[in-house]
Amino acid sequence: AVMNAGKDAHVVLTSFMHEELRAAHRLNPGLRLGALWGRLPADVVQQTKQLGAEALHVWHEFVDQPLVTAAHAQGLLVRAWNTSKEEDMRRLIALGVDAIGSDRPDVLLDVRQQMER
Repeated sequence: AVMNAGKDAHVVLTSFMHEELRAAHRLNPGLRLGALWGRLPADVVQQTKQLGAEALHVWHEFVDQPLVTAAHAQGLLVRAWNTSKEEDMRRLIALGVDAIGSDRPDVLLDVRQQMER
């Protein structure tokens, strides 16, 4: 449906079901993919690259500087999910994640604006 609507450049398919992401990538290598991770294998960056994904979507508590550095070195984005706490948001922004998923976008916007000052 996304491809038929011509909106594939505006959509990131994301899933914990990595075989489904592989199948989508085979159908359309131009689709943007994000691999969701609830637990991180030691080779998470390599596995994400092998999926053809542009990003790791990682539970916020698992994001640390070595992960962000390794992912960015391989040209991958790091998108953290899902926090509503200011202190988590500050930590993630300081680590250099590329996006944060939150149920509190108002809080996230305030935190980002405060940190930019």
